[in-house]
Amino acid sequence: MREKQRLFKMTEIERNVLVKGLHDYAVAVHDRGGNYRVVNALIRKAMAVTNGKLYLDESEYDHAVKG
Repeated sequence: MREKQRLFKMTEIERNVLVKGLHDYAVAVHDRGGNYRVVNALIRKAMAVTNGKLYLDESEYDHAVKG
């Protein structure tokens, strides 16, 4: 069974704000010795959005909220 994903519609400005927040969160996770690679993968996914639609699974959503 496929995992449920959430759709986020966003403008380019909103995407840039999300990426900045995720970057800051990734730095904080790295400084604490955590797994920042997961957050970096989410940053790359957000940067790849060109149609204004970002689909996130539950894990990605949790990281986006923290970012």
